[in-house]
Amino acid sequence: MNSALASSGAQPDGMTSQDEDFSAGLLALHTLIESLEWPLGMKTVGIGLSRVWSGRNKRITIEHRVSVEKDGILIDFPVQGVIADNPPKCKARSDKPRVEDDLPMGIFLVDRASSCWLTSPDCDPELSATRDLFEPQGPQRILEQAIARGEISPLRNFVGAKNHATKMISYRAGRRFVVRVRNADENSAGVYLKGFRGSPGPQSAQRASELAGLLSDRSAGQIRVPSLMGLIPDTHLLVFSEIWPPPT
Repeated sequence: MNSALASSGAQPDGMTSQDEDFSAGLLALHTLIESLEWPLGMKTVGIGLSRVWSGRNKRITIEHRVSVEKDGILIDFPVQGVIADNPPKCKARSDKPRVEDDLPMGIFLVDRASSCWLTSPDCDPELSATRDLFEPQGPQRILEQAIARGEISPLRNFVGAKNHATKMISYRAGRRFVVRVRNADENSAGVYLKGFRGSPGPQSAQRASELAGLLSDRSAGQIRVPSLMGLIPDTHLLVFSEIWPPPT
């Protein structure tokens, strides 16, 4: 298997214990990725590093670029892992990953000895809203409950809709995400849901509104920014309206 990772068994001079922990975690994540059992006809043929984020308390989030072969065609998937103290206590998933909208889903694997784990958005133990959104009727349930509580205005395009198309726009494991939700026919404007590990609070909502207004004013209306529709504290979500028709 081709890989961006290699280990010689010797540590370079000057390597700190933190460097060693990172190297051990990186190799452990690589092993977890190799252990993924894809749906029938798919196999991992390459693993590379795509992005690295450094957080508080020595937490490191790594996005890998995993090359998977299916019917002679190579497909690159982003798979994120975290190296941090105190991995989530929930159990790892034993079922095979699935692919939805060009993203791998159904992934949560833990190596407690190396304090690291792999996760996909729908299984992220630190972002409960992502799990709810990817459940059947999840987006409708979240939005309808928020409307009933008066947290956001009624959404005409979602009333009575039985199916929705949910697309992950951006994601950082255990920290934040942006999801677009439209009716399944995708022929009308939807909403963007921006979620956080902790509740964003009124100040975050205010900053989002101010930024949208500032960009619009300074660009004489040329830059169109989704408008903030409200805050859903229970699920740590900010809700934005989608610009329609989408910019070309």
